[in-house]
Amino acid sequence: MSSNDSIFPVPRGKPLASDMKRLFQDVREGRRETETRWSVERRASSFPICPRAFHICYRLPPSKRPFKDESFASQVATEMGEAMHLVLQRWFGLKGGESIWGNWECKPCRKIRRHRFGPQYCKKCGQEMLYKEYAIPRMRGVPFTGHLDALVQKPSGRYLVDFKGSGAEKIRDIKKSGRPIDYHYYQTNAYANVVNMKPKHFGNFGPIDNIIIIYVDRGWANRLWHPVQVPVSKPVFRQCIGLIDDSVQSLENLSIPNGICNSISDYKAKYCPVKDICFSRLIETKLSDKSWPELRTSGGDYSLLKKAYSFVPKA
Repeated sequence: MSSNDSIFPVPRGKPLASDMKRLFQDVREGRRETETRWSVERRASSFPICPRAFHICYRLPPSKRPFKDESFASQVATEMGEAMHLVLQRWFGLKGGESIWGNWECKPCRKIRRHRFGPQYCKKCGQEMLYKEYAIPRMRGVPFTGHLDALVQKPSGRYLVDFKGSGAEKIRDIKKSGRPIDYHYYQTNAYANVVNMKPKHFGNFGPIDNIIIIYVDRGWANRLWHPVQVPVSKPVFRQCIGLIDDSVQSLENLSIPNGICNSISDYKAKYCPVKDICFSRLIETKLSDKSWPELRTSGGDYSLLKKAYSFVPKA
């Protein structure tokens, strides 16, 4: 019996009615405006942060900022990515032996054991604890937040490992080029530099010399993997942080900085919520004559904000 044969007769498919076709198309292409106003998020996963978009965002009164868009495709990708991260982290913790460094959590007891190699066991219930990623919170000298997927130590060195779910075609393109996607490198390189700058926060793990970004096919996770190893770079890190520095400086003097796109047709501009303002010749007339900071700790004083953010030497 061939794989296409059935034990019981199965009818051939029929063409869909036009109203059902429209319904499926509406779902697939669905977009909607949320009730959340857009703002520039200072997360490493948002690198490179565009100084011009940052400036426009904080020159617009909060009530006039565009609403965030949500799409069916983006929600599927986000939730699939989160599920894949959870599974990958669990299995790296289980199979990594004494190579995986980090925090370990007992879900039932909510207990955490910090800064240890390899799987740990809960002292209260005896169950094996699960790997828990390190968080980069808002802390002095680091103007962004994020989460590290895994820290690994082997005889060959110390590594930061990051998982990226992707489509098979894109993974094949990455494999062919031999390079990670640029913003994935900016993000992971920022994490590695923070580990090297703030060793106490990470239990004195480090220094990290290399980053491994693992691209995993969302549709066939155990078959199509492609790890890319890249070095840690301080100059690239300084350049990424420099964009935040430029953003903050521009709000001090209300001078609109250059952006990271050359035209409205650039790929990076395609989904930018303020692209129409950014490339308008009348951009100044669309903005407030003052900045609208939402960092309560700064109290609206951008000299304090600049002092908090300007920590990496330019040279």
